[in-house]
Amino acid sequence: MAWAAGKNPKAGREVTVWEPAKLVQDAQSTYSSHYRAWPVTQQARGQKPKDARPPSAGAFDTRTTQQDSFQAPISHRPPKSLRPQSAYTPTQWMQPISTTHRDAFQQWRPNVRENLKPKDRREIEESTEPMGRTTQQDAYPAHTFAVRTQSCKPAEKAYDPLPFEGTSTSRQSFLQWPIAPKFQRKPEVVSTAFHLNEPFPNSTYRDMFREVKVPLNKPCALGLQAAGGIFYQMMARGTVPPATKKAVMTTTLDNQTSVDIVVVLSENEKNSHGKVLGDFTLDGIQPAPKGVPQIQVTLNLDTANMLRVTAHDVQGNRARALTVTERVRLL
Repeated sequence: MAWAAGKNPKAGREVTVWEPAKLVQDAQSTYSSHYRAWPVTQQARGQKPKDARPPSAGAFDTRTTQQDSFQAPISHRPPKSLRPQSAYTPTQWMQPISTTHRDAFQQWRPNVRENLKPKDRREIEESTEPMGRTTQQDAYPAHTFAVRTQSCKPAEKAYDPLPFEGTSTSRQSFLQWPIAPKFQRKPEVVSTAFHLNEPFPNSTYRDMFREVKVPLNKPCALGLQAAGGIFYQMMARGTVPPATKKAVMTTTLDNQTSVDIVVVLSENEKNSHGKVLGDFTLDGIQPAPKGVPQIQVTLNLDTANMLRVTAHDVQGNRARALTVTERVRLL
């Protein structure tokens, strides 16, 4: 809602969107663009950087004049010959080493393996006993079983069928299960007159339901009224509750100590020609230049379409809240 010149009742207490202040280039700041590049000297082409590390101690003692203790640089060492050397015979003062020279290998003579199958050298004597104490197969006598002359099938005997003491298991003796017949007419609703007086009937029968027309509301956007009557949108049209939106606002004048938070429900997202849901004043703001105070505004829309607005002064640690009792629908 745009105010005419000189007729704004909120003059001097309006809010606007807070923006972070831009730092000056000459100011002392920790921003990365304010640092100057460190003057690194470029090395000449082919020059290697100096190694400031202390020289490492060698593997051999350098306090000796023995020729074998000194090693020539790797670049000056002659390459070792790849030609195989002759057979190496270690002396008593040197330990034998392993070599792959062909003269060092001995001819492999595979030994002919004997038959590893153990021979049974036990003297087996034939036993005349029926069951001897031996595991030899020949010592066990053959088992003889008596041949059955009678069949294993149960013998069939003629007998008279005995009567059952209980109910017969014959198929014809079972009775048909009593199944209720199908409904030939529609069921009646109990106390029809009572249910028709209610907005929604308690019956689940489809003929008892009545068509309820839902009012077609236009989708609206929810936001705040900024300086000059500008609409600042916080919740877009079609927002499904529950939803929570936050925005940081600030003052429009120097040494402004209070601000007015006006909540507007607008059909157009570009202007604030809409319905004012509520407003409240947040005072006790510390005097400061315009744009410095930070006021965090929070809109909380719950599942019951109830709106709660909270304004919190970050520097002064003061807060005010507003609850809109009217249900807000953004769909």
